[in-house]
Amino acid sequence: MRKALFSAACLLLLGLAGAAVLPEMPTLKEGLWKIHSVSTSAGQPPQESTTSLCRNHAYDQYVQGLAQKVMANCTLLSDAKLGGKRTITMSCKVNGTAITTKSVSTSSGDNYYRSETQTTYTPALYGLTSDSRVQEQTYAGACPAGMSPGDRKLADGQIVHDSQH
Repeated sequence: MRKALFSAACLLLLGLAGAAVLPEMPTLKEGLWKIHSVSTSAGQPPQESTTSLCRNHAYDQYVQGLAQKVMANCTLLSDAKLGGKRTITMSCKVNGTAITTKSVSTSSGDNYYRSETQTTYTPALYGLTSDSRVQEQTYAGACPAGMSPGDRKLADGQIVHDSQH
C-alpha cells in the first residue's frame, strides 16, 4: 500500500500532472487527454496502460498544489530547459531511502506532452531499486458527457470519478 501511495505521489510530480506540476511548461488544453504509459521496474517485465483524463485549468492547479506538498521534502538538483524540452533531476528522502529522479519532458504546443522518467532508490524502497516510465499525453477533444475534471476513463471503458476535486 505504501509503495502504491508513493508511486501515486511520483506520478503527480512527474507523470500525470505533467505540465501542471512543472513550472514554465505550457498550459495544456482543457478537455479529454489520452495518456499512454509504459513502466519498467528492475527485474520486472514492462507494464503498459492507456487511460483518458478529463482536465481543466482548475484541476491542473489542484494537482499542482498536491504535488507541491509532496515536493516539500525534495531537493531540486538540476533544471535545464531548451526549447520545448525540459530536464529536471530531483532528490527526495522517504523512510531513510534516497530517491533520485531524472525527468525529460517534451511539449508540442498545448495538445501534446511526453515525459521520460528514471528513478533510483538507495537503499531499495519496498524492494524497489529502480524504475522508469515513458508517458505520452495527447489531447483527444472535449470531455464526454458524464465526465468532470479529474475523472479518468480506464482502458476497459470504466469511468473513475475524482472524489477529491
